[in-house]
Amino acid sequence: MIVSADFAELSHGLYHIAGVTVEVRIDSDASSETIDETLASVLTAVAKAVKKCEPTVAPLARQYRQASVIRQSHFKHQIREHHRTWLRDICPEKFLSYCADLLTDCAVSDVDVVHAAAVHSIILYCRVTTVEALSDLKQMIDSGRLSQLFSSMYTASANTGLMSRFVGGIFRRFASTAITATVNLSTEEYTTALAALILCNILRRMTVTDHMSTLFGGIFSQFAGTAITATVRLSTEEYSRAFESITGKFH
Repeated sequence: MIVSADFAELSHGLYHIAGVTVEVRIDSDASSETIDETLASVLTAVAKAVKKCEPTVAPLARQYRQASVIRQSHFKHQIREHHRTWLRDICPEKFLSYCADLLTDCAVSDVDVVHAAAVHSIILYCRVTTVEALSDLKQMIDSGRLSQLFSSMYTASANTGLMSRFVGGIFRRFASTAITATVNLSTEEYTTALAALILCNILRRMTVTDHMSTLFGGIFSQFAGTAITATVRLSTEEYSRAFESITGKFH
C-alpha cells in the first residue's frame, strides 16, 4: 500500500477516486529529531492556515494556469503576497519566505500540502486530483526546486543566530553552515498514483454513457455513411472489479 486516496460516490453505489495523497520524503545531511520536528510542526501549521485563504488564492491559481508565460509572474506574485499575509502571524519569521514560496509553487500547480510528519526525516503529505498536478509535483522535485527550498529551511533552522560553544575555556562562535536537503518521491509511489488517476478518470468517463454513446454513434456513422445509434454500457460488476484492482494498493 503506497498512497492514500479520497473516494467520492459517482452514482448508485459506484465510487471513483477524487484525489490521491502521496508521501514526499525530505532528508538532510544534518537532520536531527529536534530540527525535523520543528520543521514538520511549522509545515503542518501553515498547511492548515492556508486553507483560510483558499477562496482568494484558488481563482488566482486558475488564472495563472490559463495565462501566458509573461502574465503568469503577475498572478504568482499576487498569490505569494496573499500567502505571506495569511502566514505572518503563524509562521516564524525565519521560515516565512520559504513557506510562502512552497505554498505558492504548490498552488499554481494545483497541489495541496496536507500536513507533515517527522519520521527519521520529514514526510510531506501532498494531495493531487489530476495527472497534470502529479506531473507538476514530480517536476518540482526532479528539477531540484524543492530540494533547494528545504535546504534553505534546514539552514535557517540550524543557524538561527551564531551557534556558540565553550571549549577549553575559549568562547568560539561558528559561522552559519549551509545544510543540504534532498526531496524525493519514490518511483513506486509516483507510478501507483499516476495509474490510479488515469484509470479512474477513464472509468468515470465510461460511466457517462450518454456522452460515450453519442461519441461512438458519430464514429460508426462516419464509416457507414448514414446515421447510426450506438449504446455504450459499463456494467456495475465490471466497474467494481476494475475499481477494486486499483484501490487495493491504497491505505
